Amino acid sequence: MAFDLVLAAMIAASPIPKGEMETTMAVTMDEAVAFALDRSFGVQRAERNVQIADHQVDSARAQKRIKFDSHLRAGQSANYSEFTGNAFKFSNAKPDFSATMGAVASIPIDLWGVAGRQIRQAQYSRDRVSLAFDQAFLGTALEVRGNYVFALQSKERADANRASQQEIEQLMARLPPAQDDLITYLDSERGLAVQQLDSSVTQEELARAQLAQSLRLPSGLTLTLSDQLTPLAATMAAEQLFATASRHRSDLLQAEINLDQAMLRREQAKDGRRPNLGVDAFADQGVTGRTPLFGDLDSGRSLGVGVAARLVVPLLHRDGGVLRNQRAIADLQADQALSDHAEALERATNEIERLLITRTRLAARMEKLPDIARAEATLADAEGRLLSAPPRDAPAMLAQVTIARDNLRSARLARSSTLGEQANNLIALSRAVGTDLFVLGIP
Repeated sequence: MAFDLVLAAMIAASPIPKGEMETTMAVTMDEAVAFALDRSFGVQRAERNVQIADHQVDSARAQKRIKFDSHLRAGQSANYSEFTGNAFKFSNAKPDFSATMGAVASIPIDLWGVAGRQIRQAQYSRDRVSLAFDQAFLGTALEVRGNYVFALQSKERADANRASQQEIEQLMARLPPAQDDLITYLDSERGLAVQQLDSSVTQEELARAQLAQSLRLPSGLTLTLSDQLTPLAATMAAEQLFATASRHRSDLLQAEINLDQAMLRREQAKDGRRPNLGVDAFADQGVTGRTPLFGDLDSGRSLGVGVAARLVVPLLHRDGGVLRNQRAIADLQADQALSDHAEALERATNEIERLLITRTRLAARMEKLPDIARAEATLADAEGRLLSAPPRDAPAMLAQVTIARDNLRSARLARSSTLGEQANNLIALSRAVGTDLFVLGIP
């Protein structure tokens, strides 16, 4: 509902040229993530599962609450009997009414913690479902961020090819008449530039469509990207990332839950042979008579009230080794949970270390990227010398212009590619630690 209202407002505010059927909407990366989280089927499904688990935990807690039940039963009947003999004839019609109202209250007493352990198991199950929700939430957010980064890279690639084509066309328009023979060469370069642009525009449209699909946007809505690819600041230190992973990474948390559950199941294996204690209070009120008026001589009333304490103490029992096997299984599951936790911790450590190495390399590449301003100046200088050169020297100088233009295009693409790799590295690092590092202000 919130997304639909925001979407409607943004569409209404977007200027749509006359005659165009499509609508446009500009979104930042964070807005795109918020839209996707609000509309994701996976997140909604996981959220419902958490709510179901909450109800299951509450049902488990009901074992320790006072229970009360009451009832009312009433009935009216009429019996007719007849006897015929040799000497006389006898008949009788007898109405009969009865009503009973009763109430029972029971108070469980969990002296041995059986119900408490069942509640803890339900809470562990709820924690596991909550982890699944966190994973669905994080997975959706990072998928959208990845699609947004890919769309930005595709846009910048198309912009670089578009600029290259425009630079060729501008040079063709500026050629003096004495250099008209260069038009053929430049037209061939423009043809190649047009093909490169068409290919990159197609990729850009597909990337935008992929992003729109991940947001579940209505068909016909065209996205424009408000953010740009920018250099990322330094991320957390390795120790901070490892600490973050221990608090948020799902496989580590899952292993801890499995360990706790296995230790708890070891205790629960003995719960079936523990004493059971409870207190019941009851009250019954009954009335009888011929009719509900209670005015005849046959009417009467009965009352029963009592309190009972229940104690069940298991005595000698032989189960053929079932209890022993249950405890052995719980011990093995605890050992496996410890091993799984160690494995997950090692896997997380290696994954974070590899991503940090990549991040360091990308930071070094950013410092060595070609200077786009210098490449633009080089192209402008080469074009100036070409336009002022004598006709006999122009063909040789055209190659320098082509090389300068290709170098400028490569510099633009290299910057876009490196910035995109940096963003994707941060996305992968977010998966490795189990939380969205973009939200934490990194960068």
